[in-house]
Amino acid sequence: MAGECLRGTPVRADQLARAAQAGAAGGDEPVEYLALSGPSFFRGAILKWSDRLDEARQCFAGCYRRTLDRGDDASLPYLLAHLSELECWAGNWDAAAEYAREGCAVASESHQQAMLPAPMSSLALVRAHQGEVDEARGLAAEALALAEKSGNNPLMSSVLAVLGFIAVSLGDYPAAHAHLGRLAVAQGLHQPCVVRFLPDEIEALAALGETSLAEAHQRRLRTRGQALRRPWALATAARCRAHLAGMAGDHEGARAACAQALAEHERLPMPFELGRTLLTKGITERRARRKSAAAESFGQALAIFERLGAPLWAAKARRELSATAPRPVASGLTQTQHRVAALIAQGQTNRAIAAAMFITVNTVQTHVRHIFQKLGVRSRTELAAVLLATPARTGVFQGARNRDGDPG
Repeated sequence: MAGECLRGTPVRADQLARAAQAGAAGGDEPVEYLALSGPSFFRGAILKWSDRLDEARQCFAGCYRRTLDRGDDASLPYLLAHLSELECWAGNWDAAAEYAREGCAVASESHQQAMLPAPMSSLALVRAHQGEVDEARGLAAEALALAEKSGNNPLMSSVLAVLGFIAVSLGDYPAAHAHLGRLAVAQGLHQPCVVRFLPDEIEALAALGETSLAEAHQRRLRTRGQALRRPWALATAARCRAHLAGMAGDHEGARAACAQALAEHERLPMPFELGRTLLTKGITERRARRKSAAAESFGQALAIFERLGAPLWAAKARRELSATAPRPVASGLTQTQHRVAALIAQGQTNRAIAAAMFITVNTVQTHVRHIFQKLGVRSRTELAAVLLATPARTGVFQGARNRDGDPG
């Protein structure tokens, strides 16, 4: 069943059901049984590749408990690598790092050098998302060397995908293509949801001006997503199409693709991917000169990246938000209004602002209404964009200090 999935064959519901039944009946298996060869593990991997993360988590959790009970150290590193990658996709990065570290420790202590690259690559992926670039690169380089030494091509592909993602996160598109172009040639791309490098390669190719190849990869990703009914593939393919259409000046096509991507995200429990799509939507709206809509999307992306703890991507969103400020800040705010505006830009709620300033929530609401009117903005996100784009010398944040000099 797993082999068919890797070859790009759609997995039928009855196959998953049989695997679930077989896994539930696995209590009588001998102690020497390896979890990695059992139906529960295969079912978990297929569910994970199918974007059904909650169900996959339950499968892997059961495998993990049984593996610990049986002392099956041979299965733990790879199982923990899968759990780590799943939690990374789901936005649970602390849990993802813990699983990966445990996998690395077990592999090292049990002298499983051939399996060590799996959890090491997963840990590199988490650290890359968290912006720990040096650590991520170090882990990836070591994992790649070990995978090459053992001739483990699937793990080599995973590590190259991590290195490509790091480069895309830094905006180093030549380096990204150097890593990911190797994968695009080697991979059959029948099952793009296993090694999820293709959207990063498309972005890199677009930035390098290789639009024809980028469009070919985008069509392939969309076609496979449709054939396999994979929301991740469909969402990222639509996001890539939006980016390419926007670059070509097809703003309406780009906006339609963004809408399609966001519709797919509604059934995709991957917040980081949603943040990337919102970032693309903001760029699309900005290209179409819809500055308010662009600021709204950039603000939403920024909120996701900040909540997840993705500083490199939060910085991207913050730069875009700042550049999209629709107008310079008008003068005329009172000192109190400056203070309220600064707290709004920090993401504070009206209730929190009221508590900080020792005023009522109704008074805050009144100030917010007057601030919006004076600055010509329509949302808190747009207000934040205006303030972020305004040099400190204008005095917008000077008024954020109260009588005691507290910057708020």
